[in-house]
Amino acid sequence: AFKMRFAVVFAIFAACVAFAAAQPADTCCSPNQWEGEAYGMSQLRNVSFFEFISYDYVNKRFRADVYTNPFGTNKRYEFSVIEKFNSAGVNTLYIINDSTGSCTSRKAPAPVMRQACVPGGFIHSWSFTIGAALEANSYIFQGQGSNGGVFDMTVAAQSCVPIRGFVFNHHSTIHGPEVFVNYVNIKSGISNPNIFNTPANC
Repeated sequence: AFKMRFAVVFAIFAACVAFAAAQPADTCCSPNQWEGEAYGMSQLRNVSFFEFISYDYVNKRFRADVYTNPFGTNKRYEFSVIEKFNSAGVNTLYIINDSTGSCTSRKAPAPVMRQACVPGGFIHSWSFTIGAALEANSYIFQGQGSNGGVFDMTVAAQSCVPIRGFVFNHHSTIHGPEVFVNYVNIKSGISNPNIFNTPANC
């Protein structure tokens, strides 16, 4: 369950990073520091989610506060995840539940926090305007292997700020995106650096 949820946390960007290393140079990267919100749904897991996100690539740290079922009567806080270097210099994931006070940690998948970029190697792209003025670019990627799926990433044309993303995979019972994510209320900078602090029991 945790693996699915954390994959959703940095949805779409994280999905593409898995095969980005073999692709040409990145197309663009988001600002080095930003905060915002994300919401969406995993149809495969039948769960909707909402997240508060703080992304700080300058100091190689990231936080997301994750809620499930945000649009129904069963809205609930699930956990917070922080990625940063520990005191020994190891990139670490801290999984925190503020409701129970629990905190566990594990070595992060990558030795350094990955930058939020649109990788190269897309198979199709197009530009369009959202509303009256927001210029956007959308990129489609093909995953590896016969069941690698298709990733669709949309970002602001000038800043590469994430706007939305979709993951399509082959399923006999799902007709549409397996996961979709929308990013809203993105603001530059980190308003409170203390949010990256971890409890003493971690």
